[in-house]
Amino acid sequence: MKIKKIWLTASVFGLGVMGLWLTYGKMRNKRGNEVNPTIDSPVHIKILDSDQLDASKTNSDQFKKIVAWDKTEREITLKRTPITIQNGEAELEIEVTTKGTCFPGDANAIEMDLKASPSHKLMATVESLSEGGQSLRWDLPGEFLERGTASHTFKLPVRSEPSHYGFFLCTAARFDSSCKNKTVRDINEVFTEHIRQKPRAGTELRTLFFQYMILDERGLAAFSHFKNENKNFEELKKYMKDRKLRSKQLEGEIEDVKKNMNTLFSYPLKFTGQKIKVELPKYNISSCGQKEK
Repeated sequence: MKIKKIWLTASVFGLGVMGLWLTYGKMRNKRGNEVNPTIDSPVHIKILDSDQLDASKTNSDQFKKIVAWDKTEREITLKRTPITIQNGEAELEIEVTTKGTCFPGDANAIEMDLKASPSHKLMATVESLSEGGQSLRWDLPGEFLERGTASHTFKLPVRSEPSHYGFFLCTAARFDSSCKNKTVRDINEVFTEHIRQKPRAGTELRTLFFQYMILDERGLAAFSHFKNENKNFEELKKYMKDRKLRSKQLEGEIEDVKKNMNTLFSYPLKFTGQKIKVELPKYNISSCGQKEK
């Protein structure tokens, strides 16, 4: 009995071992037919051809240029905003407003001039500062000074290289279409002319607001301060040369910008979203004692 028991146990054990061996063999054969994705699958490495390598380098070089341009613009005290560009045209949505202040300002001077010469109009222009560039005009509504706000959209062509423009507000005759070459006077001279009731006070056609703008594929740039040092304008000349601005008279054009800005001290343009806001100070006693925003 003991021998039979031992033989039976050994037989069962042997059958068990054989069963395990057969199972392992099947598994081994099955695994041997599988593809190891880590070892056997090809690694997908993209090999760039010479044209793609050149394009990659070009994109990198362009990025470096943009970073350098942004740095220079900040040093010149220019600020920038994106704008809508459709079919190669930039859409400049400009809102002109009056702003209550505790001192007489641009809006008061305009009001005095128009009151003295009712046949004149208030005109806004966006004019190329380079010869042969595009210029656009907009006659502000007669009720503007009463309402304190008016809006208009100017459309300008956008090229790969920048263009520079002036935004002007001037008193103009009925059929005028440009402010660019009108007289630019210190606003205090305008007030003095009216207060002293000089002969022909307010009859002169003149620019009473000016700001400088750079337009390119990245948007619009303008000065962030109303008062700028001479070195900023010298750096602006170098910057626009580096950007390949199309102009034969660049130095003279920037000199005119400096003269206009340092005579008028117009408020800088405000960028609110993609809208460009032009503020004209207007005396309002309720603004006295309030901190200017």
